[in-house]
Amino acid sequence: MPDLNSLTNELFDRREAMRPTLRTWLKHSALLLIAFLTVTIAGVLPPFNAVEIFPNVPDPQTWTEIYQFIFSLPSLYVQLIFSTIQKLLTDFETFIYGVKFSVSLLAILTAHEAGHYVACRLYRVDATLPYFIPLPPLIGPAGTLGAFIKIVSPMPSRRATFDIGVAGPIAGFIALLPILIFGLFTMEQSSPEAAAALAQGGLY
Repeated sequence: MPDLNSLTNELFDRREAMRPTLRTWLKHSALLLIAFLTVTIAGVLPPFNAVEIFPNVPDPQTWTEIYQFIFSLPSLYVQLIFSTIQKLLTDFETFIYGVKFSVSLLAILTAHEAGHYVACRLYRVDATLPYFIPLPPLIGPAGTLGAFIKIVSPMPSRRATFDIGVAGPIAGFIALLPILIFGLFTMEQSSPEAAAALAQGGLY
């Protein structure tokens, strides 16, 4: 009498993993596009770049000024985002800086989730396309909370569980290597003034 593992493996060998529809592709592509925009904006703001935050707002000194600053934060934040977008569209150097940041980060995230997804396909495990999680710049880390896939069918074996789990980090690490090498060869040396400001706890 065949054991349970043999029956399970035979069942999964016969089945086909679900295929994403056009609507699914469009939904996940839209999330990726939004994440690209938020990460690009975040990439030109501190701590990743030196676009100053609220340059025309004096530091609050009294409790009244502190309260006024806190209550004005939403409008100041909206102004900051719009001014940053305007700078991205008008300053080519800033635009390239932001795009390099977002493409690098999202390439690593995409490779990581693609590793999980491809492994799921190989083992005929049903899984969604990657969900990218955009986040408003400065509110979350780097304009995104990352990405994930949702596995919606049982694992056929322990080996499949291990392989699917490890495929993501391996793929992400492979994608990281050329980005790391490119960054090391193209990074600019910090000026003495910027280094001194950073040593004193400043961003500029």
